[in-house]
Parts: sequence; structure tokens; C-alpha cells
Amino acid sequence: MEVLLAGLLELFDAKLVTAGMFSPIIAQDKPNTVHIHDGCHAGKLTPQEQAAMYAYFADMLSNPDPAHVAVVSAFANSHENILVLRHQDIVAHDGPAWQHHARTVRHPCGLDGEFFLARRMCKPDIWAGITLHRAIDKPLFSDRDVAVARIIIENIGDVFETKLRERKGLDLLADAPPRLRQTLAGLLRGGSEKTVAAELSISIHTVHEHIKRLHKLFQVASRGELLSACQSARITPESVESLSGNVKPLRHGNSAKRAMKDFKRAEQKQPRIGDR
Repeated sequence: MEVLLAGLLELFDAKLVTAGMFSPIIAQDKPNTVHIHDGCHAGKLTPQEQAAMYAYFADMLSNPDPAHVAVVSAFANSHENILVLRHQDIVAHDGPAWQHHARTVRHPCGLDGEFFLARRMCKPDIWAGITLHRAIDKPLFSDRDVAVARIIIENIGDVFETKLRERKGLDLLADAPPRLRQTLAGLLRGGSEKTVAAELSISIHTVHEHIKRLHKLFQVASRGELLSACQSARITPESVESLSGNVKPLRHGNSAKRAMKDFKRAEQKQPRIGDR
């Protein structure tokens, strides 16, 4: 994913690129974006620009800006499987809504043009999306950019499908007791009930009961089906063990709050790619 984002930065001459999966909804006539997968990003923002973006996300908790509402509405009301949208195609850049958005949000972050590439992955309305942002001193995204972006988003769906399967699999385990996760990790390493019991200092009977619970959790009937389900979801011993006891599955929540957390988390994890 990091290589893909770095390539998109260069191809579209962008300052920032973000990626993630989301589900657009309209609650009480107010559009909102519900993320179902942690986002990631690449690019270069100064500390001041990062602070401005965090402030924007925080403000959206109570004051969603018109530009955001227009974008989410476009996704929520779309019947297409692929959307390639430029901000200027949704919100008039010479209108007061965009001028306010640019003055209070985009420009303090060092950004101007914004570009959305998204592909519908599955029901209910799960989208895999990439957002590109250009610096203030760069031209807005062109019609050529739209044509190139459509080709890209049509051909990278497997990257997001893999991430979605992985997220669903880990969500199943997020609330599971530590011993249950440890048992699964042992099985994924090829251990038998006897060896897993010895490693965890528990009885074989207890391991057997844990395996039965895992079968029920993953809706499978045998250990082979369990391991196959984990392989399909890209669940590894390391990913299972990385889950802490207080991790909860991702549920519907406020878009701005999750987006802010995702962006901060990604900033800590992702290497900065290039000086824009």
C-alpha cells in the first residue's frame, strides 16, 4: 500500500494522498462518513499544517462543512460502482461555500485541489477510496487526471479487497479472550492441541474447548476450515498477537472523529515520502 501511495504522489504531483475504506450514510438528513478500516497516507505536511488538519477534523464533529456534505452526498446517492470526482466538479470554487472551506481549512493545511477516486467493494455500500490533495501553488486536477485516475481505480480493487478481508477477520477476534487468541496463534503456527496446551500451560481439554469456540466464531466445522478462513482473511500469528485486550471491533461512528484518529495514527506509523 505504501508503494502505491508513493507512486500516486508522483504521478499526480500531489502534496498528500490518503487511502481507506468507508461507508457513506445520511443520518437525519445530514451526510456522514463511517470508516470501516484504518486509513493510511503518504506525503509531507509541516507540523503547522498537520495541526490545522487536526483542528478541521475536530471542528467537523459539530460543524460539518458544506464541501464535506456535498462529497459524502455524492457517494451516498451514487448508483455507480466507480466514482472519480474532483472537488471543483461538486462545489463551485467561485462560490461562498468553497471560498470559506478553502480559507479556513484547505489553505492553512497548505492544500488546494482535491480529488477522490473510489470503487464500490461490496454491500452495504462499502467503498475503497483514495483522496489526492495538491499544494496551493499547483494547478487544480485536470480532465487528463480524471481519465488516468479512472484506469487506476478500476485495476487496484484487489489491494483493498485484501485489506477488507483482513479487517473483517481481525474484528472477529477483537473482543475474544487472550487465551482464545493465543490458541489460534498456536494453531496458525502449525501446533497441535497438545503442543498448544504445553506452550500455554493449560490442559488439552481447555485447548479443545477454545478450538470449538473458534469454530463457532468463524462459522466453520473443522480445523482445516478454520485455518483456510484465516488464510483467506490474511490472519497471521503475528496479527492475532498484536491485538491488545482492550481493542474493540470497528463500528459505525462519527466520521470526523475516526478520520482524525486514523490520520494521527497513520502519521505515527507511515514513513514520510518525499519533501513536497
